[in-house]
Amino acid sequence: WFSEAPPGAERLRTIAKARAGRQGVRIRPVNLKDMVGEGQRIRAIYNQAWEKNWGFVPFTEAEMDHMAKEMKPLLVPPGTLIAEIGDEPVGFV
Repeated sequence: WFSEAPPGAERLRTIAKARAGRQGVRIRPVNLKDMVGEGQRIRAIYNQAWEKNWGFVPFTEAEMDHMAKEMKPLLVPPGTLIAEIGDEPVGFV
């Protein structure tokens, strides 16, 4: 299936990049050649973000490795983005 970006998406992306740069945040597409590593970075962010929610069960390394490998064919850059401050991943979309 195909999905078109909503109107204004490109303008929003431009504004977000400009503001992120001022805060020391770098936004980059996921590296499809390092899906296991990217999966572990996403796992760390996800587990930390959800850890205080009732009933939360953190993803294990093995679970995320499996998901990353299964999701790779579905990812179309730049559809998945990772935000970093310095070398530390701090968010993903």
